Amino acid sequence: MGQIFIPGDAVPGDVAAPKKFSAGTNYQTAGTLPDRRGNPAAGQYITAVSARADSGGNIVMEPPLGVYGPGKNTGGFGTLIANDPNFVPANWPSNKTMFGTPGTMPTYPLGTNITNAWADGQGNMSFGFPVGAYLQGGGFGNPGTTELHNFDPSHKASNILKGVTLLGITGNGSTAAFASGYSDPVGTTNVVNGLSFTPTLIVVEVVMGAWDNTIRAVWNGRTQWPTANTFSSWMDGTRHITVSWSVYAGGFSVVASGNGNSFYWFAWG
Repeated sequence: MGQIFIPGDAVPGDVAAPKKFSAGTNYQTAGTLPDRRGNPAAGQYITAVSARADSGGNIVMEPPLGVYGPGKNTGGFGTLIANDPNFVPANWPSNKTMFGTPGTMPTYPLGTNITNAWADGQGNMSFGFPVGAYLQGGGFGNPGTTELHNFDPSHKASNILKGVTLLGITGNGSTAAFASGYSDPVGTTNVVNGLSFTPTLIVVEVVMGAWDNTIRAVWNGRTQWPTANTFSSWMDGTRHITVSWSVYAGGFSVVASGNGNSFYWFAWG
């Protein structure tokens, strides 16, 4: 018996199941191509073989083999689906919409206050801030940058040592100078010169045999101690020394009544 050959080149894999076709040696043969056209109406989805964003605002999906048609289910969705657990509204700002879904991540304007600030004393600072998206803007002469705000009234140039830069601010505050030494008298006068500053506070100490018998005098530019420019008592409690101070740029002198005394001195400026 001869074989009937019907015009056409379709094969079962070209025809949606369970439709029948006749072509070539196939006569009333059922197709095998999956028919997915009824899925939206049935509320079903077909998972994409692959899905990838092209960084241009598009998601490109590769469908499984089959026949597809237009249509949406009652939820307003079509047939093909791809899943990424990170693609949820909480992961994009509330002022942006992706594929019809608005984000729920909070947004904060320029200059939003931080919640906390910490310093470790080693040159590092940490800042706490509300979780969310921060809108770009220009603050303090930095257009196009995202900015958080932390107010600290002490963070100003006058409170930072001169020449030291702290978080972008170069200080112009004064630096406390200090020097110390030992002075022997010439007659009744002790002279200290060669300082790089004008003293604003001076302490002199005369040791009378032991440190527990120290005689001390202080000058701070306004007051002098002990009262009436007088050292505290000598070791025997019977002698006092009246002193007068002369303070100038680069040094100072102390004139004592009676015998001069060697002393340790400490000066700040």
